[in-house]
Amino acid sequence: QACREDLCVLVHGIEGSNQDMQIWQERLQLLRPEWHLLLAASISQTCRVVGDGIDRLGELLAREVLDALKEFGGRQVRLHFVGHSLGGLVARAALPLIAEAEEVEPEALEYGHFVSLNSPHLGVRSGHPFTCWKNLGDIIPQRLGLLRLIHQVTLQDREELTKAPAGSSISSSSGRGVPRPFLEELADPTGAPSR
Repeated sequence: QACREDLCVLVHGIEGSNQDMQIWQERLQLLRPEWHLLLAASISQTCRVVGDGIDRLGELLAREVLDALKEFGGRQVRLHFVGHSLGGLVARAALPLIAEAEEVEPEALEYGHFVSLNSPHLGVRSGHPFTCWKNLGDIIPQRLGLLRLIHQVTLQDREELTKAPAGSSISSSSGRGVPRPFLEELADPTGAPSR
């Protein structure tokens, strides 16, 4: 355990940047000066209302974390995450990709703390005029691809697939015959989310 390193990844939320997590970085540096802190930057450009979906953001974050893990040169690493809002969902989407990555030796990676701050793990909906953007998925069809993120956080994604005709060969990891929304797949304890 004395040889083990700790890497804590700080993941910002929607329409944010890695600087949004700076106060957490400063606090953790005081509390855990021996930890390596990574302010996730890979998702900043496309973590937007009109941007990438959670699945793609998870892929970007996973690649950034895997690159950071290479810098430890095979030493034992305990991986921690602190995610704010959408950042908590993105970190959840990245975890299975990190765990399944061929370049990671399973015995060299241990999982530590996972802290999500105000993350909508069960999705979002809004009845308030100031947050009605959360319901945009109701009026903008998924097939346009404009609001993939909104469709995912409101559990309205995979619209075309769920409306597949009876008898089609579409299936999901749940075996229910139709794919589930990404957040539902992500929460499934029986396996990794389907892509």
